[in-house]
Amino acid sequence: MRVLTLNVALLAFVAACAEDNGQSTQSVDAATLTYHADIAPIIQAECTSCHSPDNIGPFDLTSLANVQQYSAAIEHSIRSGSMPPIPAKDTNCQELDDERIMNTADKRKVLDWIDAGMPAGDPATASALVEDEAQEFIVTQEVDMGIEYARAPDSDGFDEFRCFVIDPEWTEIKHLRGFGLKPGTRSVVHHITLYLQLPDQKSEVDALVEADEGPGYNCRSGPGFGQNFPIAGYAPGARNRSFPNGATISLPPGVRFVIQLHYNFAYDTAPDNSSVLFWEVDEPSDIRPRGLTAINRDFYIPAGASHHQVQAFSYIVTKEEEEQIPDIARPIFEQEGKIWGASGHMHNRGKAIRLDLIRSDGTEDCLLDIPEWDFNWQGGYRFKEPVQANAGDQLRLTCTWDNSAENQPVVDGELLAPRDLQWGDGSFDEMCLGSIRMTD
Repeated sequence: MRVLTLNVALLAFVAACAEDNGQSTQSVDAATLTYHADIAPIIQAECTSCHSPDNIGPFDLTSLANVQQYSAAIEHSIRSGSMPPIPAKDTNCQELDDERIMNTADKRKVLDWIDAGMPAGDPATASALVEDEAQEFIVTQEVDMGIEYARAPDSDGFDEFRCFVIDPEWTEIKHLRGFGLKPGTRSVVHHITLYLQLPDQKSEVDALVEADEGPGYNCRSGPGFGQNFPIAGYAPGARNRSFPNGATISLPPGVRFVIQLHYNFAYDTAPDNSSVLFWEVDEPSDIRPRGLTAINRDFYIPAGASHHQVQAFSYIVTKEEEEQIPDIARPIFEQEGKIWGASGHMHNRGKAIRLDLIRSDGTEDCLLDIPEWDFNWQGGYRFKEPVQANAGDQLRLTCTWDNSAENQPVVDGELLAPRDLQWGDGSFDEMCLGSIRMTD
């Protein structure tokens, strides 16, 4: 058995919810609407994938009492079209498996039910709640950092990068359908990256921990040990997803993981204890997850520029070609396969991001189009049907920023002054990164 088969690009896949503007005045008979019979299935289908305990929504909508408590926020969100949110657009792009569109009729039902006083109705009339397999992530093991990490009182600046060893204590081969990441305190976690540490790298990682006086170790520029494999990621708005198309990976006993936390303490200084989630299965499949990332690290965004755009490219190659590529260059090349989803990453001045597949014959397929970037709703999107990537195709990433005076972060109640921006790890620097998730 080949125990380790892994080449997964750093992704943070999220599915979120979406719109059609909800301003229709056509109503159903509001007198017949009740929570259990009519509203609970809509809330479950469109809202609770985010608004549930320990999830990315700021409040829980899994009970009648909570829906009633937050009815004003629900009404405002539906009327404004701000919720359910989905930054990605599938117009002239890929049809999304997780688009979460609330149609006009359902929006009207919720609004009329709120206007009618939010009657509960008879629980016996409740519709069976349907499990959404596209969103399913079964947690078979959860391992946290083991501490509540707090910002050091003498810290200089808002950003800290700390790595912690996660040891699931596996003594046998494990077959996995996916990895997940759960931030302990979302208000301070800018992003999380999970790295695989193989058994023969243990002493190297232990030395990094021992050399650092604080919990874990400082790791601003990456995990700091040998050849490492990024296998999962989290950014604000992201949710956990399994590998696509039933793919699995198999890992040997003795592996550990290094979790890299980027903390932003500009708005909160609460301590954090984040977790790694594992989905183990009894038998491996014959499908392996892969991924390809396009990155531009060489951009320069002038202060005040309201529309600054750059691009980056990665390439699809044959298996034979890929084997000849040096390890240092391998992240921008990937073998032929099926593309199941895509994601993008920028910071606060992001304006738009797009990924296209340029075919060897010059034709193009749009993979991801986010015309209005929102830092708080990041992650990835899965397609209803995969896109075949062939040798000779190129992945093109297009990042657009607004660095005008009006589009700056607010810190301590003050709008920051615009400054020239380049690639940087800090929360108030910028990035340009796009990824696709594939299978062989």
